[in-house]
Amino acid sequence: MDGTKRIAYCNDIDGLFFALGYPHIPSEWRLFIDSSTQSLKGVLLHIGNEQPSVPIVYGTGLKEDFDTMKLILELVNYELHAWSICCGLKVVAILTGVKQGFSKHQCFMCNWEGRKRELHYTDHKWKSRVIYQIGVDSIDHLPLVPASKIILLPLHIELGLVKNFIRALPKDSDAFKSLKSIFPKLTAAKIDAGVFNGPQIRKLTENSAFSGMLTPVERRAWDATKKVIEDFLGNKRADNYQNVVSEMIAAYKEMKVNMSLKIHFLHNHLDYFPKNLGDFSDEHGERFHQDIATIEQRYKGKSSCNMLSEYCWSICRDTTQEQHKRRCLRSTFSNV
Repeated sequence: MDGTKRIAYCNDIDGLFFALGYPHIPSEWRLFIDSSTQSLKGVLLHIGNEQPSVPIVYGTGLKEDFDTMKLILELVNYELHAWSICCGLKVVAILTGVKQGFSKHQCFMCNWEGRKRELHYTDHKWKSRVIYQIGVDSIDHLPLVPASKIILLPLHIELGLVKNFIRALPKDSDAFKSLKSIFPKLTAAKIDAGVFNGPQIRKLTENSAFSGMLTPVERRAWDATKKVIEDFLGNKRADNYQNVVSEMIAAYKEMKVNMSLKIHFLHNHLDYFPKNLGDFSDEHGERFHQDIATIEQRYKGKSSCNMLSEYCWSICRDTTQEQHKRRCLRSTFSNV
């Protein structure tokens, strides 16, 4: 690739895992794809989060588009391993062929019409996607992976719920005004947009003063949101999770919360979510970001192949189950 675009990758996944000292069983791993302003990363996360993260692709100067995703899957021999894939909704749309942005049919599982708000909180049965045809029902290209391989990230759903709830609050209400004092370091633009991260949401859910300022209708919706976060999107799913989600949907309808794609997933595709979302926690991926950040700063994208090799060596070094001799993994990764 040109000087501004560079990809380091591993196409011998079994060999990499052998070098790390444990077997590679594809059904026990999920491919996490995420990007930042500096890089795009593909890392294998263990389902159950009992094994360390294993990076297999790292690119700089890349865009989240169809050509990039197709190239990444080809480089890591995705067809051979067919891992489940967890990623943000933008990448989900690319992988499943759905047109990005506020398209007419945004859902990769059905023909839900996001623009028809009058039908959002009804029992309307949307037609499932069976045939993907370019130019029909907001399909831009043929899917790169089957829809059944996509895992919706619990934390992303949680962020979406809180975002839509905050945006539905009247801007002149005491509850909304209190957000500026609860989060003094957040900009007014982020508060208006309801953009909060995981720790900030936990802080807000634990703030009894904020709950006390809500109207009865808003309080019902907020309590239902916290219940969904705890009993469905958390590490353990409650036996009555369907009732918990239904209560939140009913409360959102009463409060007139705008239905986003993430709320639609809970309303119409609840059975699509894995039984134990804790096994697919986003926190494992976030931990990888923190671990590799120091190495990224040292290499600054100049030698991403060596950077991934160093990260893999750190996995061997930190594993206490058995003795490891330092070995060079430089030949495991290749550059494009």
